[in-house]
Amino acid sequence: MNHSTDPSRQQPEESHAPGAAPATRTLSSALTESGDAVQEDLRQANELAAKLEAQLAGKSKELLHLKFLLEQMKSNFGHLQDSVVLMRKERHKLANDCMRAQGLEIMVTRLTAERDRLKNELDGVLEGLAAEHAEKAQQALRFDKRDHMIAELTFELITLRKEVADLRHTNQSPAPAASETPATEEPGAESGMEIIPTAQVGGKRG
Repeated sequence: MNHSTDPSRQQPEESHAPGAAPATRTLSSALTESGDAVQEDLRQANELAAKLEAQLAGKSKELLHLKFLLEQMKSNFGHLQDSVVLMRKERHKLANDCMRAQGLEIMVTRLTAERDRLKNELDGVLEGLAAEHAEKAQQALRFDKRDHMIAELTFELITLRKEVADLRHTNQSPAPAASETPATEEPGAESGMEIIPTAQVGGKRG
């Protein structure tokens, strides 16, 4: 920087030299006030920094808590997905069981109809057997009655034969002409009565 050597300009500066001391004091006080202001600003800045650090620590805790909640949410979501898979499997199983139950119901209906049909047939067969058994019982009863009547008639016939023989023997005379009677003539021949052997009667009953 070029300095002027003009004497007219140097004189005023020399004339102002006695007032330099008050200007220096004013500058020093201004610097002191500025330093105090800077220190105050520095103190406030430190306080603000401390507050910010405290807030940052709180935010860090909140962030850790949010991270914990996020991890827990992820775990719960995984469990939820597993539960959804199990529910789907259970749903498919229930659907298969329902279809199987419907098939079993149809099969039971068919078996019930078949059972009713067989029951009706069996009832018809049993009724036929019962009727046949009753008919056989009636026939056996008729045979028993017939056999009983045959036995009674046979007994009466034998009794009559015996009575006729006794009567013929009683009425037979002791005359010699009795020898002329044929020896082959059997009792009851004159009356026209046919004598049936007992064995033939028994054969007829059989």
